[in-house]
Amino acid sequence: MEKYTYFVIGERSKENGRNIAYAQRIHNCNNLLYAIHPRKDMELVSINACDTWKEAQEIARFWNECYQKNGTYLFQKGA
Repeated sequence: MEKYTYFVIGERSKENGRNIAYAQRIHNCNNLLYAIHPRKDMELVSINACDTWKEAQEIARFWNECYQKNGTYLFQKGA
């Protein structure tokens, strides 16, 4: 049976300080240092482990909603 760990990852843009969160599923045999790395224009700000894929997706969705409400979402309209 395949074993995975689920994470919520938060990143911030180096250019404008805006945020984004997403869920990521990583096989347990992977080295996390190489499996979790931001794009070169982004920096990691948080990594949280979750018990299920659904939980990771819900948390990422909630964080992105909060970023949208406070105007710091990476893909904010009018940004």
